[in-house]
Amino acid sequence: MCIRDRPIVDIEADPAFAAFWDAWPRDGCKEFPAYARKKDRFKCALGWSNSNFGKIADEIMRGLVAAKRSKAWKSDKGKYIPLPMTWLNGRRWADAIDNDRTSGEDWENTPYTPE
Repeated sequence: MCIRDRPIVDIEADPAFAAFWDAWPRDGCKEFPAYARKKDRFKCALGWSNSNFGKIADEIMRGLVAAKRSKAWKSDKGKYIPLPMTWLNGRRWADAIDNDRTSGEDWENTPYTPE
C-alpha cells in the first residue's frame, strides 16, 4: 500500500490527550514561539498515541496535578518546567505522585479540573 493511500488518522482526537495538553502549564514557555508549540503538540500527541498513554491517562493527570504543585515547577515563574514530551518519555508522573505523597498533602482526594 502506498503511503498516500493510507487513511489519515487524527492522533490528537484522544480526549485524554487534549485534557493533558490543556492542563500543561505554559508559564515557563513564554519564549517558546507558537509554531514550535504546534510542532511540539503534534510530537507529543504522536508519542501519547504510540505509547498508549490514554490507558493510564488518569494516573498521568494525577501526576501532572502533583507536579504543578511542586516547588520546582513553581519557582522562577516556571523556568524549570520540562517540555511535555520530555516529561511523558521520562514517566515523570510517577515521581510527582511519589513526591506529593511524601509531602503530606491529600493528593488522592484532589479532583482534576482543567484550568
